Amino acid sequence: MSEQLKPCPWCGSNYLHTEWGLGEVRCKTCNAIGPNAGQRTQSSAIAGWNARTDDSLRAQLATVTAERDKLQRDFDSAADEVQRVLKEKHDALAQRDEARGLVNRFAKSRARIAQMQCSLMTYPIEMIDEIDTEERSIHEALSESAARWAKEQA
Repeated sequence: MSEQLKPCPWCGSNYLHTEWGLGEVRCKTCNAIGPNAGQRTQSSAIAGWNARTDDSLRAQLATVTAERDKLQRDFDSAADEVQRVLKEKHDALAQRDEARGLVNRFAKSRARIAQMQCSLMTYPIEMIDEIDTEERSIHEALSESAARWAKEQA
């Protein structure tokens, strides 16, 4: 090889691969490809790889970094929005569950009140039945006693 390959401008690695059939120089560490990929000769591919200027690479790096930073801000903004929406949905579900719980408690209370009202309505009737039964047995006892007294008097 007539010229020595410079290290990768992106990662600084010397682990480079030359593919002369494709006319390219490729970094095996970060997978960067030389700017003159597709050249027909080995020397033009090496010249393209080595011919980069630091200013042009810095400009490319600055552009890529700016794009990455913008994408990161967009992603962070979208993630914040998703978090906000999820929190709203979570809060809404919590309120719905709380409302359902209150509705269930209300329904159970209504059922219990209805049960108590029925108990209150049937309780006096049962007491009246008891009193009627007691009254009948007292009346029968008095009737028998009166009948016995009448027999004794006769």
